[in-house]
Amino acid sequence: MSKLYHVSLHFRDFKSEKDLSTSFDQAENWIRYAPNCWFLKIADDETPQEWRSRLIEASDSAYVFLTRIDPRDFSGYLSAEVWNWLKANGLGVAVKEGPPAPNPTLPKKNLAPKADSQA
Repeated sequence: MSKLYHVSLHFRDFKSEKDLSTSFDQAENWIRYAPNCWFLKIADDETPQEWRSRLIEASDSAYVFLTRIDPRDFSGYLSAEVWNWLKANGLGVAVKEGPPAPNPTLPKKNLAPKADSQA
């Protein structure tokens, strides 16, 4: 059985950012969806601590955060390519065609001009 993780790296400076694909290639599968974020599919006998050590060594001590993804409790706004990858790699998601609907829980900006107030 495999596990899905979210990986976030913060490089301390641009000079220290490296191509980490050789490290990620040691996983069962992975996808990079943002400049510092990946989804990682690892074997059940591997631990996030092993991956943290591997990535710190490969990245010249970048800040690293890994968290296991709960396939029953998630939400996000990602491209169809990433949702399809997640679905193919164990996250039970239904990918809909077209852009997602706006999130109704986000506050709406008030675009009306402010009235001038004079004392």
